[in-house]
Amino acid sequence: ISQLSEQVNMPVNDLLYAFGLYLFDSLGRAHPEVIQNYNSPLALLNSIEDHIHVHVKKLYPEAELPQFKILDKTDHSLTMIYTSSRGLYSLAHGLIEKTFTHFEGEADINYTLLSEDGTEVKFDIIQHG
Repeated sequence: ISQLSEQVNMPVNDLLYAFGLYLFDSLGRAHPEVIQNYNSPLALLNSIEDHIHVHVKKLYPEAELPQFKILDKTDHSLTMIYTSSRGLYSLAHGLIEKTFTHFEGEADINYTLLSEDGTEVKFDIIQHG
C-alpha cells in the first residue's frame, strides 16, 4: 500500500479510507444476505462481532479480523473500540461511512487513536435524523 500511496500521491490512510468505501459495496454485492438482515446502519454496526464476523469466519476461516467492542449504544449513537494488529482503522472508517450511505442516513463519525500505530481506535458515531 505504501508503493501505491507514492504512485498516486495520496496518503496511506486516505487510500485505506477510499478502499473501505469501495469494500462495503463489493461485500454487499457478494453477500447481500448479510446486509439485508438489518434495517439501520447502527443495527448493522452493533452486530459486527456477533453476526457479520461470524459469517465471514465461516467463509474465510483463516481471516484475521479486527475486533469491535461496543462501549455504549443508544437509539442514535454508538461508541466502539476497534482493535487490530494491522492498524487499518481508516479502512474501518470508510466501511462505517458507507454503512450510513447504504441506509441513506447521515452521521458524525469521529475517532480517537488510543495507540499511536492505530491498532486501537475509539469510534464515536452519532446518527442524524
